[in-house]
Amino acid sequence: MSERIKVRPIWRQVSLGECVSEKPAYGANAPAVEYDPKLPRYIRITDISDAGTLSDHDRKSLSWERANGNMLKPGDLVIARSGATVGKSYLHRDKTPVAYAGYLIRFRPNKSLIEPEFLSAVTRSPLFIRWLAGMKRAGAQPNVNAEEYSSFEFPLPPVGVQQEIARIISAWDTALDRISRLIARKEKAFISLRERLVHGANRLGGRNSPWPMVALSEVTRQLTGRNGDRYGRDLVMGVTKAEGIVPMREHVVAEDISRYLVLPPNGFAYNPMRINIGSIAMSEHKGDVIVSPDYVVFACKEDRLHPRFLNHLRRTKAWADFMTIAGNGSVRVRIYYASLAEFEFHLPPLDEQRAIVEVLDDAEREIAALEAERAALAKQRDALATELLTGRLRVPQAEAAS
Repeated sequence: MSERIKVRPIWRQVSLGECVSEKPAYGANAPAVEYDPKLPRYIRITDISDAGTLSDHDRKSLSWERANGNMLKPGDLVIARSGATVGKSYLHRDKTPVAYAGYLIRFRPNKSLIEPEFLSAVTRSPLFIRWLAGMKRAGAQPNVNAEEYSSFEFPLPPVGVQQEIARIISAWDTALDRISRLIARKEKAFISLRERLVHGANRLGGRNSPWPMVALSEVTRQLTGRNGDRYGRDLVMGVTKAEGIVPMREHVVAEDISRYLVLPPNGFAYNPMRINIGSIAMSEHKGDVIVSPDYVVFACKEDRLHPRFLNHLRRTKAWADFMTIAGNGSVRVRIYYASLAEFEFHLPPLDEQRAIVEVLDDAEREIAALEAERAALAKQRDALATELLTGRLRVPQAEAAS
């Protein structure tokens, strides 16, 4: 007698629109009011994190009158429809009174067909992200409407399997949320520590001698050396706020790079029209690189000012406040070296600068290690989610029960 061959069931493909119990709804077009626990919390796009959780920072409320018809029930999913955060989603899990704003779309799952937790996992998976990338409308303000979201298709397993998949992915999400909160706490503590050390509110090693006030012009010098024919296009760099000194995209590099400015190791470069938003960086490269002739390049007088001390100083509130003042009165802000060099600050002795740099660099390395751990965890979570949500990886017990 031959053995019966077990065939894995094929999951049917469904659209998001097929999985809801009522028509998707847009939120309230109403201004928020100050947070009041007696009123519904008002969820805006900016309140939703990449992990699908709500931020406790800057909470707002909405009046009961304005919230009427725009309240979430347990199991409701909202998805951002516009802006840089398009596609972010939040699943409302409890009976806390919550209203949602107009740039969010509410989807109310048909719970006899789909588990809300499973749907939430789907909308935070690479499957959804790849689909979304193809749906975003061209332009500065991407937008995806309710009808377009409703057309998103994905494999739908039996409810028992959905529950198990959601449980597995949720465990990874919990781990990611835990490390994200730890990073946020470390970053907040680091910012406070940097302010105190760089400005001398806290001193290291029992030091107490006062620091002299200096202008940046006294301890730095502008660099105007041109490239000529020394370096090739592979060494052309740009400055970004998020990544620092990075290779410039080929299509924006000029044909003639002879006039490009030479940026040495530990030198600073910035675009005069973007420094006010933080686009300035110190070169971490081991050798010379070159930057656009439209940039400003300068270096520290290293017998007076440690480059890494300045690299921490430029991220303090005092620096940001100076940029605001320096840019006032201009329709289009341009801050050249002569203006930047007027920035004044208290300068510790070099040995104290080095001690401060060592403490702050260690703290930054700790945060960077945690961020690398989070990135690796997120990559593993996404890979696992893809395998589970497509059915390539099955949950045996859940399959059998279904």
